[in-house]
Amino acid sequence: MNLKHDKLIRAIILVLIFTCTYSCTTQSLQFEDAKFTDHIMEVANGVEDSLPPRAAIKFIDSSIAGHHFSPIDRYRIYKTKFYIYRNKLNNNKEALLYADSMLWVCSNFSLPDEGDKQFFSYKFVADAQYGLEQYKAAYHNYEIARRIADTVSSPLVKSRYLYSLGMAYYKEEKYLESAYLFSRAYEKVKNVTTNEQQGIDYYKQEVLSNAGLGYNKAGNNDSAMYYYRQAMDFILLKEEQYKDKQRHWEEAISVVYGNMGDLYKQMGKYDSAETYLKKSIEINKLAGRNLKDRFFNQFKLADLYIDEHKSALALAMLDEVGEPIRIDDVSNLPDDCLELAYRSTAVFSKYYSSVNDYNKAFDYLQQHHKAQDVKWVRMQKRKVNSLESGVENASHEQQILKLQTDNKIRNQRITILVLACIISICCILIIYYYMRLHKLNSQKLRIENEQIISKSSIIQEGLKKKIDNDRANYLSLLENTEDCLWSMDRELNILAYNKIYKEFIFVVSGKYPEVGGKDILSELDQDFYANVLKGYKVALAGAPYNSLDKGLHTKGVNYDFAMRFIPVKNEAGEVVGITCSRKDITEYFTLTNSLKKNNELFKNIAWMQSHSLRGPLTTIMGIANLLLEEEDNADPVKHHDLILGMKEKLEEMDKIVNEIVKLTY
Repeated sequence: MNLKHDKLIRAIILVLIFTCTYSCTTQSLQFEDAKFTDHIMEVANGVEDSLPPRAAIKFIDSSIAGHHFSPIDRYRIYKTKFYIYRNKLNNNKEALLYADSMLWVCSNFSLPDEGDKQFFSYKFVADAQYGLEQYKAAYHNYEIARRIADTVSSPLVKSRYLYSLGMAYYKEEKYLESAYLFSRAYEKVKNVTTNEQQGIDYYKQEVLSNAGLGYNKAGNNDSAMYYYRQAMDFILLKEEQYKDKQRHWEEAISVVYGNMGDLYKQMGKYDSAETYLKKSIEINKLAGRNLKDRFFNQFKLADLYIDEHKSALALAMLDEVGEPIRIDDVSNLPDDCLELAYRSTAVFSKYYSSVNDYNKAFDYLQQHHKAQDVKWVRMQKRKVNSLESGVENASHEQQILKLQTDNKIRNQRITILVLACIISICCILIIYYYMRLHKLNSQKLRIENEQIISKSSIIQEGLKKKIDNDRANYLSLLENTEDCLWSMDRELNILAYNKIYKEFIFVVSGKYPEVGGKDILSELDQDFYANVLKGYKVALAGAPYNSLDKGLHTKGVNYDFAMRFIPVKNEAGEVVGITCSRKDITEYFTLTNSLKKNNELFKNIAWMQSHSLRGPLTTIMGIANLLLEEEDNADPVKHHDLILGMKEKLEEMDKIVNEIVKLTY
């Protein structure tokens, strides 16, 4: 009883699990409209309300709670949260979580442009891991992303990979190499258009601007100015397309203005530098704009004023920013904050030095050197853990692993081959043994077969004689008749026939029938053959059929027949053919017609005797009675008239008798 209860409980649990799983699956298929996801993305990116990063994350989490999204919408949500955590909040740990979520969606669902999305998933995972200094894992994922970029046809994917390498080179202070990679990245997407054209345009100007920045840092001012102007012309050309996203356009142009101002400052063109730096600062002073970029440009402008000995303007610019907070430990600062501390302390130290306040100048200079030392340590770490060499090493590790796997497979194949050889030898020995055994058995069976064959030959001879006798009897039966006999298969082809049938067909058609051929009568008289065909069809349907056919006219002769069609069935009761017989009854029909004719003649004679002769005879008998009655009182005149009347009737009877005589000949 306990076992039965356990089985029942298990069955109930399985049913509950299946029901829950099915209901969850059914609910998950009811996805939200893609427009709802578009709205979340738009608000989260700060387009409408200029949301701070933390507020954007809270908005996304509250919006998606309790809703089911399609795989592609889930991918987009994870991508947006990755971007906010990594680029806005500098939180690589949380960013890695959502990059892994993107990779999970790609691995478990079929998405449009699957290769592109797999590339970005692996790249984002690697970006976050590289930021967390998990270099080995990052190299591995960058290598996977590189291989995906080599296999997919999307130029955007290939451009993104080059852009990632360029950013890594820039952070390693390999500025010329980074500028070259940025320019190659732009060439890949120069003529690309997508459904999200604003996004690709924003990426294009960003690549151009970074190419100029790389050349600027490398000291190649002409090339830097060329790419800055390319970026600015591109942004101004696309201004119409950014009407509904003015903030994006303004941020893009402000970055280019700031970079061009910095370049003009390095070239000694202070007026142009001041103009462009002011333009960038004014744009970024607007609510919700890029505060970090604004501070960088304000420090550049303040530094410019210091170089021009415009201390009042420099102080006013620094007052807008405010003095930097003293940070004793800058080693834990994110890269952007560290760069801001590095630049601000340098400018403030330079300013106080210019106004002869050396204590403050020295204090800021010390903080500047601390930030510089941390930057140098991080730079050395990046150079030691170079992305390019790391990816190459990961590629080499993949190749070595592949070689090891190939060697392992080769060893396994050799082992399998040796085992196959051993098994083959064993099989050969077994086959040889059984062949030997078979040979002995064959000799034994051969002797037994010879004995059986000798007995069978005797039996076969007896059977042959019996078959010959039966065949002779069968042929004698076929030929021992004056009727035409033949047989047909289901396709109405002749199977066999007797001599009478053969001669008859030759007489009426001038041709001999052939086994396997059709009935020749079908070519002679279609009306006659129609009744024959009817007999064939009835017999093939499984019923016998008899018919009397008159009037086969051929070669001036009329033939009349009595025909019979009988179905031939196999053991399963299926009709496989027809046996047919045809009897010539022409003489029978001739005799019958003669008898019918004579019968009609006799009927006519009897009618004439019973009707035509009886009238005159009755008249003569009446006249004779009158003559006997008036014999004594005979009136000669009357008596003479009666005799004349008798003569007329006798002459009439003579004519009738002559006609009867004519009918009999």
